[in-house]
Amino acid sequence: MTSSIQAGGMILGALPAAGGEALLEEYLAGGIRAFLLPGALLAEPERLAALAGFAKRRCSEAGLGRALVALGGGKVAAAAPPELPGLPSAMSLASRGDRGAARRAGRAFGAALAALGVDLLFAPRLDLANDPKLAGGVLELFGEDSLKAGALAAAFGRGLAEGGVAPCGLSFPGCGALASDGRHGPPLVPFPLDRLAEIEALPFAKAIRLGLSAVLVGRVLAPAIEPERIPAARSVRAIEGRLRTDLGFGGLVIGAALDDDLAGPGRAAVLGALAGCDLQVALGPEAAMAAASALAAALAAGELPAPRLVVARRRLDRLFAKLPAKRPDPAALGRLLSGPEPRRVAERGITAFRAGKGFPLSAAPGLVLLFEPPPAGSEAALLPAVEAALRRELPDARILRLPAEPGPAAAESLLAAVAEAGRVPALALSYDAHRRPGQESLIHLLEESLGEVGVVALRDPYDAAFFPRAAALGAAYGFSAETARAAARLATGRLEGRGRCPVAVLGIEV
Repeated sequence: MTSSIQAGGMILGALPAAGGEALLEEYLAGGIRAFLLPGALLAEPERLAALAGFAKRRCSEAGLGRALVALGGGKVAAAAPPELPGLPSAMSLASRGDRGAARRAGRAFGAALAALGVDLLFAPRLDLANDPKLAGGVLELFGEDSLKAGALAAAFGRGLAEGGVAPCGLSFPGCGALASDGRHGPPLVPFPLDRLAEIEALPFAKAIRLGLSAVLVGRVLAPAIEPERIPAARSVRAIEGRLRTDLGFGGLVIGAALDDDLAGPGRAAVLGALAGCDLQVALGPEAAMAAASALAAALAAGELPAPRLVVARRRLDRLFAKLPAKRPDPAALGRLLSGPEPRRVAERGITAFRAGKGFPLSAAPGLVLLFEPPPAGSEAALLPAVEAALRRELPDARILRLPAEPGPAAAESLLAAVAEAGRVPALALSYDAHRRPGQESLIHLLEESLGEVGVVALRDPYDAAFFPRAAALGAAYGFSAETARAAARLATGRLEGRGRCPVAVLGIEV
């Protein structure tokens, strides 16, 4: 007989980095046995391992069975790929077009996470990079070509599984381009059914054929699949129809965050479970407990059939059965970060676009503009290492650090630096300039002040389209010491830009 408390086992409750143990006890009382930890804990591997171990121990002691420990998001847990400062981005791997390299990268990262006690990772992203203005950027996407991106993402996911972590592909039915931002209701997937089937679904189909463990279903509207304006995460047509029947997926289906569902987290959880979700994400404790309570009430009232819980539990148990036993090793992630793979990927993936005279510059740059990440982001901690890498590679250059959103004072600093440096080649390392007009204007000011300026986009490659007058253009696909090093070596001719950009950049040819 399935007890009502087991209904909470269909909720994936988020835990904070600090104080997670106390909230976990509350979740256990509600029958919740799946926990989502914030990706920011990757910067504190010992803390991550300790919290994961505590969750598993207390869940077993509470009689709920084995706990599922998932990882996703940044400072706050989210059903999204965790920020991985220092590790190669998906787009950097895609620029090489090497499925073997993607699989090896996934295997190495999966092994490091498994050693920290992580069972499931919200990655890879199987969405296509169709939107240059996509919130959060496109670095964690594998490109815009459905066949190439699907093959690379599937290889990375297979590597994660081989390393010991279950990959969760996201976000079904394909959310690379949305017609709204969700502030006035669920975002809209605007494509017709044939486009969804022939393009957006291909990465999911490829990953499923390679044994994908879990799929996150978005809380989005896809009228081509579900004409009744029901979000995909609680649509039978989307989950049991498209995902399970048409694509043949038999693994764990996870519904995206319940917190902001217009039906309320409790009712949304019941509808999602009835539609076929095995787990559903709750980012806030109020939403998690409301969802667990509503599921228990629906089970007791007969609205939620008991076999639905049994099926969900069996799918979770099958996922556990694929995970190898790992001894805790908080140092595993550090060894990965300090190993040769991040540098190797950065060097082989960096792209040189055809523009002006191209790389290398006529001489080593005497002035380097380094735009800093926002201080609240995870990449801010990498700034000293990035600057140090540039100083090692370009010892005679003046490095001018400027905020990503520069103001008038930044322009004055730039003009003073130009006057001091004289007529020398310069290198600008942009940081999402296509989203930041002030940064774009500052680089144009540099171009007007000096005769030869090369621009390398450290993050989204779309920056290149905004600097057609540059002497040379490149893309490095990530803010890290290794990508900065590769950019400096590209500018001076010590490295050839062989990577091929995985997205089309307007007016630019590789």
